[in-house]
Amino acid sequence: MESTTVSGVRRREVLRAISGGVVGMTAVSVGARAASGTYTRHSHGGLGYTKFVPEGLDSASPAPLVVMLHGCTQTADDFRTGTRMNEVATANDFIVIYPEQSTSRHANRCWQWFNDANTTRSNGELATIAGMVGAVQSAHSIDEGRVYAVGFSAGAGMVPNLIVEYGDVFAGGAIHSGFEYDVVESQLEGTLAMTQCTGKDPQTAGRAAYDRLSALGVDDRLPTIVIHGTDDGTVIPCNGDQALEQALQTNDLLDTGTDNNSVGGSPDEQLTDCSNSLCAEGARYTDSAGEIVVEQWTVSGMDHAWSGGDAAGTYTAPGGPGASALIWAFFAATAPDDSDDPTNSAPTASATADRTTAAPDEIITFDGSASADADGSILSHEWTFPDDTTATGVSVTHSFATTGERTVTLTVTDDDGATATDVVTVTVESDSFDGYCGVASNYEHVQAGRAYTEGGYAYAIGSETAMGLYNSFYTTRLKETSDGYFEIVSSC
Repeated sequence: MESTTVSGVRRREVLRAISGGVVGMTAVSVGARAASGTYTRHSHGGLGYTKFVPEGLDSASPAPLVVMLHGCTQTADDFRTGTRMNEVATANDFIVIYPEQSTSRHANRCWQWFNDANTTRSNGELATIAGMVGAVQSAHSIDEGRVYAVGFSAGAGMVPNLIVEYGDVFAGGAIHSGFEYDVVESQLEGTLAMTQCTGKDPQTAGRAAYDRLSALGVDDRLPTIVIHGTDDGTVIPCNGDQALEQALQTNDLLDTGTDNNSVGGSPDEQLTDCSNSLCAEGARYTDSAGEIVVEQWTVSGMDHAWSGGDAAGTYTAPGGPGASALIWAFFAATAPDDSDDPTNSAPTASATADRTTAAPDEIITFDGSASADADGSILSHEWTFPDDTTATGVSVTHSFATTGERTVTLTVTDDDGATATDVVTVTVESDSFDGYCGVASNYEHVQAGRAYTEGGYAYAIGSETAMGLYNSFYTTRLKETSDGYFEIVSSC
């Protein structure tokens, strides 16, 4: 993992928990009207995603954003249908995106939650998903303190990594039939964890998550809700227990800086929801201020499925309590109120590169000069590269040694400590240009159009490098490194 420091990240001050059971959360609508809005398809970083924007959403007021990560074999459309999250979004005015895994990356469309190449900041699928958030933030007015990650199965395996590795972006997460943070290190270990709960010790994982957040400069509580079925034979229920324990440990350390059970131990509130055919038992945990920070729901008799989902989607359990409504109610109850500085507006980050395609080791210039702060000034521009390096400055240069898609993150901090991020993606490709390379006399080079003559001397076309006298006695090795561009080289 890289050791990037993102300075000035504010602690999200959460609202006092709404008292009573789920039915007591009257401030939160749970999808009373059908989904109505625009549902469009987009792409970012080589992957597609769909976006739902409720009809009549006030574009002037920042809206929450929910990122929905599907399970194996599912698609974005299937997950949208099965979870009915768009209905909840319509009722509560938030935007939803559904990233979609590609079969070219995994044959069964599984998010690769089991390896660091895809679950660490600025790398792989995790960076691509975070980049999608940045793209939506560029297109809409988004409440940066209310961006959430939700996942099922393999998607739920990505959620704890996403909300920790990008703790300065996400305000909380929902893990439905999934796992704890950084649970395993390989696909084989992942298979064993699914069926035997052989992942990392939750206390160890919880502290690792806290340490990672601290390294990023994030000291916020990290609200987390965990939902699991008692009869899940694909991701057996003890994985949900581990996810709960890890979240409690992480938030305990975030709450007071010490492992003192200020979050955890016995639940502060126990709930029951038997409104549908499958009963569910719930538990809430609060922090030292008495505010909800972790919640767990266990659905009796439910296999590997989305609780309360639509039968038209795959992996759904219509008889369970509506998971989408439970999740949004939890997010609403733990939302920040920003009362510490209601007058400050967050800055806007804008990251660009002088090229989006480059060769290995080719110098690329990254520019953040278009970033702005409407009510103040930007104090710092910090760049995070996916090869574990960072740079500071409005404009910086960097190169990448290996081929592939590279996502670079810019974090700007204003004079009031507020931050904003943007990403820019560069594709590094091998130089496949097959141009001339050989030794010939300067006379022959000129005659062949690889050089020109001036004042009795020869010069390489493109690089303008002096080659010596223009005659047949002076020889030079030239290489055409790009179309019409010749350089003097020592070997071909």
